[in-house]
Amino acid sequence: METRAYRALLLAAAALLCPPLLPAQSLAIYYTSSLRGNLDGCSCEHNPLAGLVKRAAFQRTVPKDALVLDAGDILDATRDPDLSREILAVYKELGYAAVGVGETELSEGAAALASYARRFPFLAHNLSVRSPSGRWEPLSPKPLLLARAGVRIG
Repeated sequence: METRAYRALLLAAAALLCPPLLPAQSLAIYYTSSLRGNLDGCSCEHNPLAGLVKRAAFQRTVPKDALVLDAGDILDATRDPDLSREILAVYKELGYAAVGVGETELSEGAAALASYARRFPFLAHNLSVRSPSGRWEPLSPKPLLLARAGVRIG
């Protein structure tokens, strides 16, 4: 019994005295979801929504080295290429690193989504779309690799 306690004490002392192998790192992650093309929001009593305007105002307070992601459903459920283009431009300006693909991203069809994905980091490794050459290709063929606040993320 004494030997076991002595070993535990030595291990605890060694752990406390040894410097960590890697410096402590931290990363702030901000994520949003389900904008659904809503620009102005709704102060509805039962289902309040912020909308893109309030989201953009908040995002401007996010630290520059934070990782900013969206889980998807940012586009409107109806076909509105002009609205989609503007939403994607604002998301890019706000520093979103990537957006997952929800059902509203498919509202304009797979070809439109593939076109958007060539200019904006939509992620869906389980979704294939036709390329301009007519071949089926993964929407996001490679994993997204980033570095934020000294942390590597995949």
